[in-house]
Amino acid sequence: MTCSFSSTVYDALILAQKQDKDFRVTATRSYFNNRSYGEMTCDHLSKHQISCDICADNEIPRLAASADMILLGADTVFPDGSLINGCPSLMLAQSASQAGTPLFSICDKYKYKNTSNKSETLEPGFEKIDAGLVTKFITEYGLLGPGEIGGCWKIHIWS
Repeated sequence: MTCSFSSTVYDALILAQKQDKDFRVTATRSYFNNRSYGEMTCDHLSKHQISCDICADNEIPRLAASADMILLGADTVFPDGSLINGCPSLMLAQSASQAGTPLFSICDKYKYKNTSNKSETLEPGFEKIDAGLVTKFITEYGLLGPGEIGGCWKIHIWS
């Protein structure tokens, strides 16, 4: 299950399909500013014959409980392992946590912000996901827990 639109998630799903992985995607409608980012996701995936269903955002708690995993992109990743992503990521992350469904964020080093997020002002349509709601980050350095993300990228980027 996913929400919003992430080219990184999109690319990962195409790669999984090319590796003959068997999966089906559920995308939340993610409606903001007269645009459905979930429909955008499904339209892009359908061009690669990847099965994708749209669900209303109010169905997130029920569907997150039956999903195998949640896969999110990240617009920004902070040193503490929290992240910013498009709406309704927070509802999806909280529902996944309550249901025990693992949440993975796929991101690369260009999403890392080497500063605290204490005073971060969010643009409309974006939400902050606390590190405690993220199971692992999928990065070019491998799978990293929220507590490992800052240290790994500091070593590779800032030193």
